[in-house]
Amino acid sequence: MSNIKNYRNKELIWYIIAQILLIITFQTQDIIYIEFDKWQKLMVTIASSTIISSLIGVFSFIFDSTFDDQLKYKCLYLGMRRPGERIFEDIKNNNKDIRYTKENAMKVYSEIYEHMPSEADKKRTYQNSQWYKIYHRHTTVPMISNSHRDYLLCRDIYVATIIILILYVLLLCLIKSLTFSWQFIAFECILLIATNIAARQRAKRFVSNVIAHDIYDDSHSKSFYSM
Repeated sequence: MSNIKNYRNKELIWYIIAQILLIITFQTQDIIYIEFDKWQKLMVTIASSTIISSLIGVFSFIFDSTFDDQLKYKCLYLGMRRPGERIFEDIKNNNKDIRYTKENAMKVYSEIYEHMPSEADKKRTYQNSQWYKIYHRHTTVPMISNSHRDYLLCRDIYVATIIILILYVLLLCLIKSLTFSWQFIAFECILLIATNIAARQRAKRFVSNVIAHDIYDDSHSKSFYSM
């Protein structure tokens, strides 16, 4: 578990570096059309673009680090329910995980279903807290820790993309030498959609992996098969 966030020192940093290079590319995309006597001006543009894009990269990493998990959840789900807040309802009403059956899961978690609140808000909190209790028992299981890491990586890349896009627009207003690029904005919007979908899918997989492993855990299987 101590290494679960090591992606922040690897993949996330490389993603931000790639974004820096992308900004520089869009700022200097007309390089081959510049005449020889304008190379000096071009070099100044490249230098300023490099500095500006590097600042965007640094500040995006800083701001991402200051965002707490709750704020990141809100950015990712935009008010919709998280997988952990509906997992037991999904198992009961529309189980799509072929690793276990609805009947098996409902037998293992019969007490959870028995004490399920009827109010919507309480039901969300209750399901997430019960799921987290289950997760807490299996944090060191490789399948679970790896899926948790993948989810956190995708979530933080999504948040970093939001921050980079906002910083880019702000700097456009403050620094006149920065050239507006619709191509960059469009590319970032595509990245936002893609990383949002990826993060949500990874979150669902992470939550499902916890349940799938827990159902066939020895403590459950012994009591289940002895009945």
